[in-house]
Amino acid sequence: MESCVICLDSSEFMRNGDFIPSRLSAQEEAVNMICQSKRNKNAENCLALLSLTSSQMLVTLTRDVTKIMTTIRKLQPKGKIELGKGLQVAHLCLKHRQGRDHAIKIIVFVGSPVIDEESDLVILGKRLRKEKVSVDVINFGEESINVKKLESLITTLNGKDGENSHLITVPPETRLSEVLVSSPIMAGSGGGAVPGNYEFGVDPNEDPELAMVLRVSMEEERSRIQQQQHRVPSTGLAGESRTTSGTGGSALTSMMQGLATSQAPELNELTEEQQLHLAMQMSLQPMEGDTGSDMDIIDMDYELDDDDNLDDDDDLDGDDLVTDPNFLSDVIGTLPGVDANKEDLVKAIQEQNNPKPEDKDKDDDDNVMD
Repeated sequence: MESCVICLDSSEFMRNGDFIPSRLSAQEEAVNMICQSKRNKNAENCLALLSLTSSQMLVTLTRDVTKIMTTIRKLQPKGKIELGKGLQVAHLCLKHRQGRDHAIKIIVFVGSPVIDEESDLVILGKRLRKEKVSVDVINFGEESINVKKLESLITTLNGKDGENSHLITVPPETRLSEVLVSSPIMAGSGGGAVPGNYEFGVDPNEDPELAMVLRVSMEEERSRIQQQQHRVPSTGLAGESRTTSGTGGSALTSMMQGLATSQAPELNELTEEQQLHLAMQMSLQPMEGDTGSDMDIIDMDYELDDDDNLDDDDDLDGDDLVTDPNFLSDVIGTLPGVDANKEDLVKAIQEQNNPKPEDKDKDDDDNVMD
């Protein structure tokens, strides 16, 4: 069982974006991972939260990880850190812990320049070593500036044979949580590598939730890298497509001319988009042997003789044509073996044009009945 105080860096330097999306967000992700790991190892472990900029306890020792994560999300970057003063306040908090049989540990995140003198840190380290306090320091952001002071502090805490305190230096443009996974902070004291050679440095039998979170995080990172790699070729293809369309399809025209002369490249060598444009362009070209368009076929010369054309004033309805004697004579005259000038035919045509009065009255009665 263990009681641990996590000291956070919430200075103005934590706004920097050398850790995606910022140093403060990377620190939050790492704290979440550490808290979950501590609670999963032993439900009796207690955690506390302290700000190095104000040297105030944000959350006292508690088993509620949700309370810690809610508080850390409210942090706003401001001021400068005071490492020595913050360590003293954290030690005072651990001295008043309820579980007297708990081991005591301080985890410090340092993402900005340390203004404390190296000699003061050495003196503080000797005092903490007498109290059997182990300190783990995560040095990131300004690692090159702080590494000398922090190494002196850790060396003093460990003494000659001690290995309970560790310094983890994280280079920029890396994921802070991924570096901590394989560090002694997650593995516990007594070594720099996680025993068992488990994936991501976590035994899934002891901490299945943390192993799942790390696995999902790694998959998302791989997916993001693959998308960035595929984005470059697709951008080049889009530029090529724009160039082709900007030149009026000259490239496609040359392809079709090559197909006609059997000198075009194989279709397998063309991209899917180029094949589509080529098919559309070929569908718009006239077939071989065509001498005109569809409109030329429609506009064929169907000219009528002047004798066959009827003026608008001479247009007759169907009924008028049937009762027209000239029309009937012409029609009968075209029949073979029929003489249109015979008296019987002439008389019948005249009777058709001039019906008798009784026949006319009969027709009127039939129309009324209808």
